[in-house]
Amino acid sequence: MSKVYTVRLSLTIILVRVFWIYEIKFGHHHDKPLRGAVWLCVNSKDPKAKLAIGPVIDNGFYYDFLLSNPIKETDLVSIEKSMKKLIGGKLDFTGKEISKTEALEFFKDQPFKKELIEEFSKEDLKLTTYTTGTFTDLCRGGHVGNTSEINPDAFKLDRIAGAYWRGDEKNAMLTRIYGLAFETKEELNAYLLQREEAEKRDHKKLGRELDLFLIDEKVGKGLPLWTPRGTAVKFELEKFTRELERKYCYEHVTTPYLGAEELYKTSGHLDHYSHNMYAPIDMDGDKFYLRPMACPHHIRMYQRKSWSYKELPVRYAEIADYNRYEKSGELMGMIRVRKFQLTDGHLFVTPEGLKDEFKQVCSMIVDGMKGLGLLDIVSYRFSKRDPKNSEKYYPDDNLWNHAESLMKEALDVCRGS
Repeated sequence: MSKVYTVRLSLTIILVRVFWIYEIKFGHHHDKPLRGAVWLCVNSKDPKAKLAIGPVIDNGFYYDFLLSNPIKETDLVSIEKSMKKLIGGKLDFTGKEISKTEALEFFKDQPFKKELIEEFSKEDLKLTTYTTGTFTDLCRGGHVGNTSEINPDAFKLDRIAGAYWRGDEKNAMLTRIYGLAFETKEELNAYLLQREEAEKRDHKKLGRELDLFLIDEKVGKGLPLWTPRGTAVKFELEKFTRELERKYCYEHVTTPYLGAEELYKTSGHLDHYSHNMYAPIDMDGDKFYLRPMACPHHIRMYQRKSWSYKELPVRYAEIADYNRYEKSGELMGMIRVRKFQLTDGHLFVTPEGLKDEFKQVCSMIVDGMKGLGLLDIVSYRFSKRDPKNSEKYYPDDNLWNHAESLMKEALDVCRGS
């Protein structure tokens, strides 16, 4: 046997989250030009405002600013009104590629843009700007040609929030303006109605009202406490998960929540994932880490003996405790926490058995979602590696292309089931 592939399976049953999944997806390519309109209107209120970033997100966009004059939720109405007036001006969008020197000169009064320019230049990325009216920003493109293509009744400035630059609490606190954007007014109204219904099912609200869990500042941010009622729910989910895994021929293992430094050097976590790991614990001259995932532990479990190809596939599963350092600005209820449990699986399989194993994994996930009554709200997304990012992905194009094609085929079967 020349090769054994390791497949990592993380079921979408992250304990307790599954009760409150209520995903809505709208949004479209009009989001980018709307960010420019936001900036022009904010800048008219605060000429000293500094631009940060403004990506497109599900259902719309946001833009971060460093303001000299704070704005309030009530200001959004007047800003939105000014945006609609700008859109009615039928402004063109024009893009061009510029040099680093030109970019630094143009954005000389914009410290966040200058930081991005330096970063992009180090990565040998092209610098492009897009202009509409008097607004110019760094952007890769994807705009409409003219603001007349935007439906002024199909967007809405949604809310204001605070956000640290780059999600780091050591950096400046910025003002973030969120916007919603759709093709039609009817789509916008439908989304607002569905969101209102989703808020009634918000997991933080339900967790408090049903007395399931809490996060106590004195215990620590991102460290949930399970009440007796919440623990009962959690145990039922664990029981359901283990029974499902046994049905699909998984063997359950138990591994420690710590790992030695050498383990994470070998696995590559210290080189590529240390920013999400806690500082090491020094014990008798040896360093140990709270584990962020169980992959290296399960691989070492498999490596304890020699295997015949007749014994494969080997399927390990564990409801494992994980500790990941999430920045305080990124924590959110039980969705982003620093201590959580994940039902994690690793499969050791021959190349010939890989295709069938992918299909079985998909069938297992569908079976699990069906058992929880969640199949009707499940969506599927196939994420592929970035072939240009050799630092984050194993550098073997043929292996990746083969694996991705098999995963895509398995996902198509899963979607049709």
